[in-house]
Amino acid sequence: LGVYKDTLNKQLYKTVQIPLITTISVNPPQGSNCSNSVTVCLQEGTYIGNVDVPLTTHGYHLVFERCCRNTNQVNIPDNFGQSYYAFIPSASLKNSSPKYSGVPAPYICVNDSTTYLNSALDPDGDSLTYTLVRPWAGGTNTNPNPTPSATLTLPITPVGYNFGYSASKPFGNSGYAGIETTTGLTTMLTTKQGLYSMAIEVTEWRNGVAISSIRR
Repeated sequence: LGVYKDTLNKQLYKTVQIPLITTISVNPPQGSNCSNSVTVCLQEGTYIGNVDVPLTTHGYHLVFERCCRNTNQVNIPDNFGQSYYAFIPSASLKNSSPKYSGVPAPYICVNDSTTYLNSALDPDGDSLTYTLVRPWAGGTNTNPNPTPSATLTLPITPVGYNFGYSASKPFGNSGYAGIETTTGLTTMLTTKQGLYSMAIEVTEWRNGVAISSIRR
């Protein structure tokens, strides 16, 4: 995990190893009432560690990159990995980030309009809004576990899309994806069988000001 100072050039402050504490099998929810049963193996890994940084007026950026997504993706090229990113603000902001509840549905059925609640809870009672966003890229086949660079470039590099696909149309022009801004209720439809990548971002608002966001 690369830890960067939120200064003008965003220099690498240090790297931290975060250990894998537990790995458990979870019961993946079915994204719709499919007539056929699909066997999906889904595991949840929990990494826990302490990141100690000096108290400053600026914040810190945390970045971890890996490769790769499942092969034969329909909507994005296969050689895009994933990035995991967090920002620690200055101590002047007292806040706990929202957290998604439940496990996301790993599959839906072709030609079956599906609704699924991708909701989050905020311990501070701040307002939340939801939107479909472009997933972040990360490591590649040739560099699957990148060493944190000396400086951080923001924003995080997003994935590229194959022709006909986008963040608002992850299933293409023949499919559909939409999300209710205030509830996270997601509606999805694909007419083509395959593997797809999509991302949902929830933004936390306090007194009309966006103070944090998390992704699924």
